[in-house]
Amino acid sequence: SSDVCSSDLKLLEACENYLGIHNGETTEDGRFTITTLRCVGACALAPVMQINGKTYGNITAKDVPGILETYMKKEKEI
Repeated sequence: SSDVCSSDLKLLEACENYLGIHNGETTEDGRFTITTLRCVGACALAPVMQINGKTYGNITAKDVPGILETYMKKEKEI
């Protein structure tokens, strides 16, 4: 539906704004790459975002910074 597509676009924009890169690009430190996929097989959870194989479902653009920050902190701990 158009609502889902609009939500997907908002998630993409939130990722791009937070990371300072665009779809298909990688951050300078090589830790994050944004890639859009047509289907991840999780329609019931849409909109979704996947990071390292973990699926985050029913999220909004407001959730994106917190999710990404979790991975930034994990990388700093290693």
